[in-house]
Amino acid sequence: MTGCYGDGDGPLVIPHRTGAGLATENTVRAAHRSLALGHRYLETDARTTRDGVVVAFHDRTVDRLAGVRGAISALTWDELRELRLHDGTRIVRLDTLLNAWPAVRWSIDVKDPATLPALVDVLRTTGATQQVCLAGTRDRWLAAARDELGEGLATALGWESIGRLLGWGRFRLPGYRPSFVHVPYVLVRDGRARRVVDRARGAGLRTVIWGLNDPLAMHRMLDAGVDGLISDRADVLREVMVARGSWVPAVQWSGPGQRRGSAPQTAGTGASSGDAGAAADTSAVSGLAALDRPGGVLRTALS
Repeated sequence: MTGCYGDGDGPLVIPHRTGAGLATENTVRAAHRSLALGHRYLETDARTTRDGVVVAFHDRTVDRLAGVRGAISALTWDELRELRLHDGTRIVRLDTLLNAWPAVRWSIDVKDPATLPALVDVLRTTGATQQVCLAGTRDRWLAAARDELGEGLATALGWESIGRLLGWGRFRLPGYRPSFVHVPYVLVRDGRARRVVDRARGAGLRTVIWGLNDPLAMHRMLDAGVDGLISDRADVLREVMVARGSWVPAVQWSGPGQRRGSAPQTAGTGASSGDAGAAADTSAVSGLAALDRPGGVLRTALS
């Protein structure tokens, strides 16, 4: 796959948290399984350790996934890398993921402002700026990232502007010129999707719906004209696109631990291929504003 994030025809289908429905979220194992199915895009989250290392992790703390207490921001990378998650996998650095699969396109949610400087550095040093879309945060943070990294960086609409696009205020396209709007499914499942798509397109935005795992709901959203789906279920995303005759799988990926430009490996077509390299979790790869109205519904949806 060549070009920048979002290039190409057809809806984007993006496994959430690298494939949370197939393995522990935001792990190499989940990424392996999603990519083995032929996915070309993945979504993950970015948080920063006490010593400035950006990791692929959603929660503020490790409590839920590791069974021990501790905030990501209060722990060093050396401390985090020793933790085992419930299934035996480990937390992974964001630069490890970007370097392992340089042809993959990544939607990255920025979880806190303290992460932004380190994340900008990661995108620069890995050369991945044009392969990512930053999302899941405030307009001013996204604007700052675009100022630092330039127009080659794709961004989604910030939280505040999403609310206004949905009708909770007067909408005006932000100056950092986002390309996408990521909308929680809970806010459009009542039949509002087509109206949101039309309003977004009028502003030059592509609509991506997240938070749905049911195939019928996916079909409804695609019938309404959405430009992409983000789901925990990488397998269901694939099945829906195959059924619609719109599945365009990746042919080759670089294997974990390989640097940018290394010879690629051919991905398999089933979950077993994803498991084949999952041992890398514990070896090379592991080393390597919510709106106040109406009723805080967007805050709840984004939590």
